[in-house]
Amino acid sequence: MSKFKVGDEVRAISESFGWGKVVKGDVGQVARVGINGFLRVDFPAQKNWSCHAGDPELVEPKVVQ
Repeated sequence: MSKFKVGDEVRAISESFGWGKVVKGDVGQVARVGINGFLRVDFPAQKNWSCHAGDPELVEPKVVQ
């Protein structure tokens, strides 16, 4: 079971298959969660970026006061 779900905002902190157009620290949205621990993330600079679930970190929603 992945710690991520489709729609989660994540920040790229490492890479497994190359950075492509993604830069460390970029924030994107999880587009697909595979049963094998792989994710597809849509970043502004690159859609469908492939990574292991350990490569991004969850971006916590901002609390509006």
